[in-house]
Amino acid sequence: MNYWGAEVANLSEMHVPLFDLMASTRPAVEAETRRAFPQSEGYAYRTSLNPYGGLGWRWNLPGSAWLAHHAYIHYIYTLDEGFLRQVGYPLLKGAALFCLGTLKQRPDGTFVVKDGWSPEHGPREDGVTHDQQIASQLFADILAAQAVLKDDPAFADRVAKVKAKLLGNKIGKWGQLQE
Repeated sequence: MNYWGAEVANLSEMHVPLFDLMASTRPAVEAETRRAFPQSEGYAYRTSLNPYGGLGWRWNLPGSAWLAHHAYIHYIYTLDEGFLRQVGYPLLKGAALFCLGTLKQRPDGTFVVKDGWSPEHGPREDGVTHDQQIASQLFADILAAQAVLKDDPAFADRVAKVKAKLLGNKIGKWGQLQE
């Protein structure tokens, strides 16, 4: 959360330590992801991490997507295609690979992030709005990055097909966003 304001405050250089942290911990994170989710690709972060590769507390399935979004935001503000190609897109794709491999398809054909939990509302369940929004944003970032890079069209097509079937926001009878 400390990095949300980096780009809008014209402090792009302050965003770089986050990407360095992600790059340096990624091997440990990928290994831990494989142990916990043997059939998965890509990587996922737990709710907490440290510079030594330590992962604590509980799995946050869209956590890597949430962090990778920072890389796309950095690109939006800097328009540094070298960064997008070498750092940003690999972070996004690793998060997307994990997300794609762990989504659950419901009988109606929609996809949901499984076993999610809302920090505000607690219990674990499939299709938590918070997680769905993060997955949708990740897929939008992949598609936008590929509109620039144009070097991974098959993956972009795969992402676009699943994004179209993600469970969307639900609005309650009082106009509230439903968790």
